[in-house]
Amino acid sequence: MLFGLGSTHNVQAQLRELYILFLIFQLSILIPLFKTYLIVEQMKLICVHLFYNLEGKMKETRLGGFEEAILLLVGIMGEDAYAFKIADEFESQTGRTVSIGSVHSTMDRLSKKGFLTSEMGLPTSNRGGRRKRIYTITASGQRALRKSKDFKVSLWNQFPGLSLGELNFAY
Repeated sequence: MLFGLGSTHNVQAQLRELYILFLIFQLSILIPLFKTYLIVEQMKLICVHLFYNLEGKMKETRLGGFEEAILLLVGIMGEDAYAFKIADEFESQTGRTVSIGSVHSTMDRLSKKGFLTSEMGLPTSNRGGRRKRIYTITASGQRALRKSKDFKVSLWNQFPGLSLGELNFAY
């Protein structure tokens, strides 16, 4: 707890709200200086943009193990990266079953973190004319994967006798 305000999450939320109020206060000083409605509307849009950018910076950017695997599969699969195919590939690569619901919720979470984008593909006859949601990894997602990989490689290199440079595969 910080200054008795509650949990770390509550403190972060309160700090975020204070920062947003500060930005709005700064803009409220500037708004009377502008005479036209258009400029005032643009200033409101700037406020909204600042709010959403601040929200983006406050998001969790670490990857869990399952999230990392799903993100890697999206990157590997390219234009074939849709939920059912990703679940199928996860099962074939790991030998573990996974529900389509857990894949959907994970990809939704990764999208909210800014690591994935998606768009609806074209309707296909083998799906009865339905469209697939195709996922694409973002630059932010690639950075998160690189950061995760670097961290793990660093840990492996610290493990005595098992560092990546010292591994001996002869038995």
